[in-house]
Amino acid sequence: LALVPFDPDNQSSNLIHSTLGWSSSVFFTIGMYLLARNANNKSIHRATVIAIILSLVLIVAFAMSPKDSHLIFAFEAGSWFVWQIWVLWISYYSYKNNLLKK
Repeated sequence: LALVPFDPDNQSSNLIHSTLGWSSSVFFTIGMYLLARNANNKSIHRATVIAIILSLVLIVAFAMSPKDSHLIFAFEAGSWFVWQIWVLWISYYSYKNNLLKK
């Protein structure tokens, strides 16, 4: 998504950006959901479900906001920020637990 230049005045650029953004959002959320569903650890399940819900709330706020709103960037970036924090947390959690088992 970041590699494709975005020009809001160009319809094809806008379509490509929107398609890549929404599809990555859907696929990432599905991956998180599958991880949460198959997790045997309640803290992984709980943290993942909370991250999914918070991110979905922000992405719905993004989708429902008027396109000239000053908050639109905060909603979109906030949704992705939640996912990035979750990736860091699950990576640390996995790394920490693998070290303790050895």
